[in-house]
Amino acid sequence: QMGVVLTGRSIRSSSASKVHTVNLKPYCNVSASQYLGPNMPLGQVVLHGIPFDFAKATDQNPATMVRLNARVGTSLEGQKVQADTPIDQFDEITPTSVSIDMARVHASKIYFAHATTYNYRIKTLGKDTNVCQYRINYADGTDAVMNITLKREIQDARKRYEDGRYLLMGTQFLNPKNGDGEMMAIGIYTWENPSPEKKIRSIELIISGQNPHMDPMLFALSYSEFAGAFE
Repeated sequence: QMGVVLTGRSIRSSSASKVHTVNLKPYCNVSASQYLGPNMPLGQVVLHGIPFDFAKATDQNPATMVRLNARVGTSLEGQKVQADTPIDQFDEITPTSVSIDMARVHASKIYFAHATTYNYRIKTLGKDTNVCQYRINYADGTDAVMNITLKREIQDARKRYEDGRYLLMGTQFLNPKNGDGEMMAIGIYTWENPSPEKKIRSIELIISGQNPHMDPMLFALSYSEFAGAFE
């Protein structure tokens, strides 16, 4: 029986792979509807066949997404440099990284429902511009880092796009808060874990030293349980 050798062991894959949602509510720091309008997905939503759990606002905690202010720690911190629309009016001081506990799961794939802001005044920003990093921290102390770049792994929240190799158009909805209203888009980025035999301790969203002109926004997170067997 054929296997894939990883770290000295072989693993056998199964055709069955259950998808689990991750509760992002404890990590959310801002209301998504405040910036993307009232038509944001809420609760259990299936996009491209992948279940996601979009956080719901409560009276005690209205925050429903993880958004990091990319200008924190740069020369642009506190300056108004983006277009004057609600999605751009974000001056909260945020950490330069957020760590999401993954409870030592085995995952073959991780699905990120996310988007970024985009500063149209900076004409040089285009495809492959780095927006942020996602770092997978394994329980054994090693890690894997994803560079999240514009128009490959992530896209502007105000732009409709066709499904690509790395990024799928997850959903689009009207945002009446921006002027006469504009469409918002959430994309789905799928990351294939090169080391599914390793337990995942946490996932970090990192902006430190990345791009001060784009704020990454993470709305929901899911993963496919690794259905292989160790031998």
